[in-house]
Amino acid sequence: MAPLDIHIPTPTIVAMIAVIAVLLGFTAVVSILLMRKYEMNLSSIILGFLMYVVFDTILLNLFDSFLLSETSLALKDLIYSTAWSYTLYFAFINALFYTAGFNVVLRVAMNSDTGVGSGIAVGIGTGISYVVLGVVIPLINNVTAALEINKIGASEFLAKAEESNRQTVIDAIEALRNSSASDFLLSGYEKLMMFVILLSAATILYLAVTRRSPFRNLYVVLGMMILIFAPPALFTFGTITNPLLLQALMTVGAACFVIVAVRHVLKYGSNPLRH
Repeated sequence: MAPLDIHIPTPTIVAMIAVIAVLLGFTAVVSILLMRKYEMNLSSIILGFLMYVVFDTILLNLFDSFLLSETSLALKDLIYSTAWSYTLYFAFINALFYTAGFNVVLRVAMNSDTGVGSGIAVGIGTGISYVVLGVVIPLINNVTAALEINKIGASEFLAKAEESNRQTVIDAIEALRNSSASDFLLSGYEKLMMFVILLSAATILYLAVTRRSPFRNLYVVLGMMILIFAPPALFTFGTITNPLLLQALMTVGAACFVIVAVRHVLKYGSNPLRH
């Protein structure tokens, strides 16, 4: 049961607001700059939004829930038996769904091809969806809850919750109380790197899907995505205990994606579309 005299520290609330502002500002500035530099259309951005919603938010969660809830306990125990088995599962499944999702929507984007800009547009749509739906909206809810808890108290806030959701609210309050300002700042930085990675991945994959670059680059991206999702899995399992190390690994991963994307755009970006 959450203590009735909970007070969410002001630095924690400020950190959440700062993360929201930085994420929205960074994604907006990067997107606008790329839109000015490359020809793209709104339909490709919408396709990127749909890719995140359908493949990550819906299909990936359904697959994960089915595999871990409906299959044998032996398989579930095997996945969670060691840090490396969990990491292999988490990294491979996430990388597979993202790569497959990009592969599908990028082929649809070919119908209104504007060159490399179509791939960048899909990446913008996916990255913004990831940031807004996966990070910003939950943080806004946390800020709202924290301000209300500090204003009326945790007991009064908890009393407003429906009985069926009471335990969920208690868990959310506990998580909010136990999270420091640095936790939110570091997590926000990680999400920022993921925006860069998704944008770069979509760009590389579009050049491969349209045969402007060798198609084998699709598998290169799959491998790179597996490496990207491995550190967060190891951190969740407790193998990586230093959050700064996690962010350093994510930064290196994002830098590698950007370097590969830029090199591919310069080398293959002007090639004609090949169905």
